[in-house]
Amino acid sequence: MIKTLKQNYIVIYATVLSIILLALRVFATKTFTYTFLLWNLWLAAIPLLIALQVKQKEMKGWKLFFYSCIWLLFLPNAPYLITDILHISHVEGAPVWFDSLMLFTTAFCGLILAFQSMKMISEAWHYFWETRWLIELPTVVQKRIGELIKLVVFLMTGLGIYIGRVLRWNSWDIVTNYKGILADIFNRLLNPFENVETCGFTFCYALAMWLMYNGWSKTFYEKRVENSF
Repeated sequence: MIKTLKQNYIVIYATVLSIILLALRVFATKTFTYTFLLWNLWLAAIPLLIALQVKQKEMKGWKLFFYSCIWLLFLPNAPYLITDILHISHVEGAPVWFDSLMLFTTAFCGLILAFQSMKMISEAWHYFWETRWLIELPTVVQKRIGELIKLVVFLMTGLGIYIGRVLRWNSWDIVTNYKGILADIFNRLLNPFENVETCGFTFCYALAMWLMYNGWSKTFYEKRVENSF
């Protein structure tokens, strides 16, 4: 538990700083314009909370698969915070430099929440990854497959951000209105040339997150954890 807490110090610091900046804005402007960020931060924290449960309970088998699916469903909520920066163009009440700092901090917090949860989930799958499914394959091939899995996850995350920001669907709509959201998704996937914005948005966010995650992972985890994807 203590080791897990130490690994999440940067998440705690970024979250606390985001809340402090938001509280300062509310106090200084006497408005609640950006308080929706609190809800977005809570949604962004859900993937990490799920990953913490997976790690602490050392889940395996079908339970790990089930929790991983729920984690993937909520994962786009974390980097979604990046897109809140668009509000700076039409929200008044505080200096632009302050709002820029506040929104940048929450965006950074969202990325760290996403990356930390993904690292935990990847470590949880490591047992199956190396000792069961791909034990016969060379290490280089295993790593290449790991990179491919990461890219697929980030592509799904990029699409999830687009679904939330542009199409305005929510994570729980997959339960309350799954027909509508699936129809929207498949319409864009089956007609990519008619939905260039969807493809561009998805690929750009996926590529950016993939590159940043690799840099973050190598910087903070390469020496400590070498075998997780």
